[in-house]
Amino acid sequence: MKKWYYAIFLVGLYFFNQAFKSYVEVYGLLEGLLVGLAIAFLCKLVFKVVTKTVVFIAVVCGILVFLVSSGYIQLPSEISNLLNLGMSFTHISHFFLI
Repeated sequence: MKKWYYAIFLVGLYFFNQAFKSYVEVYGLLEGLLVGLAIAFLCKLVFKVVTKTVVFIAVVCGILVFLVSSGYIQLPSEISNLLNLGMSFTHISHFFLI
């Protein structure tokens, strides 16, 4: 299944990207295939890194919110005041929107 990703990506790139289609017409199918595979590999690598990073940040934030809400971690008073001020603005803006 992993190999099909590259084939589908190359076909999509050829049909939906005019610049890549022109590149293949000028430099040939073999060089276009190599460049397309390089682009597909980089896109897959970036997607994998970004996805793992977002999931990691979401898990860490979820754990922190749980620990703060259950009382295991105490926030400094400055941050707590800032969050309370933000919540009061949220409630006030909600009041005016209704």
